[in-house]
Amino acid sequence: MPPVLRFVCAVLLFATVGAGSASACSIILDAHRTSWVQRLIDWRPPEPALTPTAEVRRGIGPRPTDEPDVTYSTSCDDIGFITLTFPADADTAVGYDFEIVAGQPPENFRLPGPLRLLSRADGTHGLTLSWIDGATDRQEPFAFVLGIRTVDAAGNRSRTVTKIIVCDPGREATD
Repeated sequence: MPPVLRFVCAVLLFATVGAGSASACSIILDAHRTSWVQRLIDWRPPEPALTPTAEVRRGIGPRPTDEPDVTYSTSCDDIGFITLTFPADADTAVGYDFEIVAGQPPENFRLPGPLRLLSRADGTHGLTLSWIDGATDRQEPFAFVLGIRTVDAAGNRSRTVTKIIVCDPGREATD
């Protein structure tokens, strides 16, 4: 095999192997949809949302390797996550709409439109909200009250807002 062809094959092989190790960060959200037919016949608001738990995971900076002066990071390192876990008996036929009731969410945090819950293997249901948090170990603290309303197929919203506190103490960069 000519040296140029060997070089091209080696580059292609290296590019293929390297591409498999760097996957994009994916967040699955299922948008809630309303039905115009349901809007014609349904005016009753749905029951309020059951209270979920909230877990916060912040963005992180590059991490060291065994090699001196070499660090690694992933495509998800700059993303902050708020994972909401609802009880097993939460209503999965409705959507969940969000609002900031009080406090200050993290910078760049935006609320999506109504979402449907995703079922989990452990029988609970949940969804994950995300924002660009910065690929750094230094994170500012935040605290806010997240309001959650259920939304039925007709677009009716629950009268009662279920409220949960979402907070994170932040952290200083480590050297």
